Amino acid sequence: MSKHRPAAPPRSQPISPPLAALAAQLQAALAWHQQGHLAEAEAAYRNLLLHQPAHFDALHLLGVIALQNKQTQQGIELIEQAVAVNPGSAFAYSNLGRAYQECGRHLEAIARFDRALTLDPAYIEVHFNRAAALFHLQRYEETVAGYERVIALAPSSAEAWSNRGNALRELKRSADAIASFDRALAFKPDFAAAHSNRANALADLGRHQEALVSFDRALDIQADYFDALSNRANLLHQLKRHAEAVQAYDRVLAVWPDHPVALSNRGNALFYLGDFTASLTAYDRALTLKPDFVEAWSNRGNVLRQLKQPAAAIASFEHALVLAPGYADAYANRGNVLCDLGRYDEALRDYDRALALKPDSAETY
Repeated sequence: MSKHRPAAPPRSQPISPPLAALAAQLQAALAWHQQGHLAEAEAAYRNLLLHQPAHFDALHLLGVIALQNKQTQQGIELIEQAVAVNPGSAFAYSNLGRAYQECGRHLEAIARFDRALTLDPAYIEVHFNRAAALFHLQRYEETVAGYERVIALAPSSAEAWSNRGNALRELKRSADAIASFDRALAFKPDFAAAHSNRANALADLGRHQEALVSFDRALDIQADYFDALSNRANLLHQLKRHAEAVQAYDRVLAVWPDHPVALSNRGNALFYLGDFTASLTAYDRALTLKPDFVEAWSNRGNVLRQLKQPAAAIASFEHALVLAPGYADAYANRGNVLCDLGRYDEALRDYDRALALKPDSAETY
């Protein structure tokens, strides 16, 4: 008699290893992942999914690797599959919320953060990230409340106190913002961002010298901190300390030589110093880097007017108006050149257009 043997499964249906073997594969994959060997970890997670397509950890952590590799949409899809398998993981919902946050989908991020907090109401990182998403949505009252929930759970979180200050400043509560930045700095004295943001709030209140001291403190801590460098330069320009402002913009450009806004702002300061040739060079460099920079086109026209090049000035204003037909300053500035040329009817039409767009402009009146 012939012996009957069980038929081998089709090649397209691999034999699933025992659960213990799958658990060992997961531990090996986690080890690779924790050591930063993402390619090896990804291969191991994918191998797990070959045997168990609805494996929660493999789906979730494969999604995390996609996020680490800046493949945000793929990460979202994988983690959405994971939470469909296991909707009880606050950690997975937290990662999913961060993924939506990274691609600017803040409402969807908040929905996932809310789900995570339903599962774990004391999850500090989720409270923090949810507040950050609310800030991006300009829901500043809710942002303040969100960071206060973080502070209730972690009273010494300098980042939460500082971010709370940013939201208070957006609410025009600059004095309260300063108090919040001060709390942040009490916990973390070398927090450059808190010093810089405190300076902005001081400037809001007209406490300009204190603001400059705070900017300088931020820069003592982090010499290449762009926000502090740029905002310090802008404040000096606002205070009509234009020579110092030029030097401050030079500090910005020493770190970021191709930053069009810093170049354009340097051009503004040079204009007020009467150095029109250097100002024009700064605007032209800014426009080479950012050809759709409307303000630079308009300000360039003002320089050309001072250099007695009216046709070129008008062309520069017209370029600005092609890019932004509702830009009132370009109409008013073109009106000035037309007035210089004795073309008063055309100048009046431009002033009227400017006032229709910006009716509170005393200079245009």
